[in-house]
Amino acid sequence: MTALPPVTPDALQEEFFLTDAARLRRWLPWLHLPAILRLAFDPRKLILSLMALVLLGIPSLIRQKFDAQSHTVPLPWSPEGLFHPSSRSLPGTEQIFANPAVILQESILQGPAVLTPVHNVYGQGQQILGPRFRWGRTSLRMLELLWTWAVWAVLGTLLCRLAALDFLGRDTGWGEAWRYCRSRFLSAFSAPLLPLIGIIGLWLPCVVAGGLTRIAGLGEPLVAAAWPIVWMCGGGLTLMLFGLTICWPLMIATVSIEGTDAFDGLSRSYNYLFSRPWYLLWMVCFAIGLCGGGMFAVRWLAASAETLALQSFDAGASDAVVERFAGVSQTSAGGPPLVKLWRQVFRLGTNALAHSLFWSSVTVIFLLLRKSVDSTPLDQLGAERRLTGNELPLVGIPAAERRQSTSRPTP
Repeated sequence: MTALPPVTPDALQEEFFLTDAARLRRWLPWLHLPAILRLAFDPRKLILSLMALVLLGIPSLIRQKFDAQSHTVPLPWSPEGLFHPSSRSLPGTEQIFANPAVILQESILQGPAVLTPVHNVYGQGQQILGPRFRWGRTSLRMLELLWTWAVWAVLGTLLCRLAALDFLGRDTGWGEAWRYCRSRFLSAFSAPLLPLIGIIGLWLPCVVAGGLTRIAGLGEPLVAAAWPIVWMCGGGLTLMLFGLTICWPLMIATVSIEGTDAFDGLSRSYNYLFSRPWYLLWMVCFAIGLCGGGMFAVRWLAASAETLALQSFDAGASDAVVERFAGVSQTSAGGPPLVKLWRQVFRLGTNALAHSLFWSSVTVIFLLLRKSVDSTPLDQLGAERRLTGNELPLVGIPAAERRQSTSRPTP
């Protein structure tokens, strides 16, 4: 008769004190996603996002200074700096009380603003491969893309590291997190450069095909006969650029959380994408709606505060002054300059919140994908699983017993 394995008191106590909410999150790990809002509203992450926006705006400011046609390019801190900016006016309090479904609608409409970093990288990549190829312009666009990657290789890695530690309930200082991420800058920066080599390899045949058409009488028929090859190269470019755009944030999260090199960041991000595509899509959609709700709440509270302030201000000021203060916007010529400045500061803070929400979402989604694919507990970081110099790996019967105990289904 086989004896049952002994059950330790610690295991019984752990199951006894496990709340229903904890059990539900164990069965449905994606219920950890609402923690994104708590992570993103951290003042440290908002300050880092503000720094990133200022650094990302440097190439646009340089282009506007030397190129008159670049004044239409939106700056990162402008309202058009966010992806899919909502030009609609926010609903009032009476409208929300009359129809609470407006909150859900506005959350869905403002959710895509969180995807601004991904949209910017994809747009810069399209500009490099765009029509009317010019070596000078393309080189500048390539430098701008590399600058974006460099900024996020530093600040994105730092944001993911702080978000992961906050998610695990661990407090760490700026200095410790900065030293950790500084030593991994090259890994975070070079991870997206590896698939870029494949993109260039598919882009060059298309360029050669375009050059062959300049041969009079022979070039166009030759390219027309081989057009399926050019078309397949274009399809490969689309897939690789789209995959790089999606996997690039996961590469940053891999280097930040696991502390590994660029090759591990590349392989792990693509592995997670192709292993759990529907799970990833569900978490992305859920996170977009959740972050959209946070963006709507901040904008609505700020608009309500401004409305109440103007109504109170109206009691002591003249009608002309109230009109000037109420009509201030970023594009208006009139109005007090300081009021316009404070409005721009608030817009900068709103855009920084969108970026903080993005990197907090990437961190939590990466941890959930790692748990789903690699069965890694959520409360472990990559550096903690490495063996120290005095530890030896388990082999033989002890290793088999550990595998058997971990594979045994829990009641």
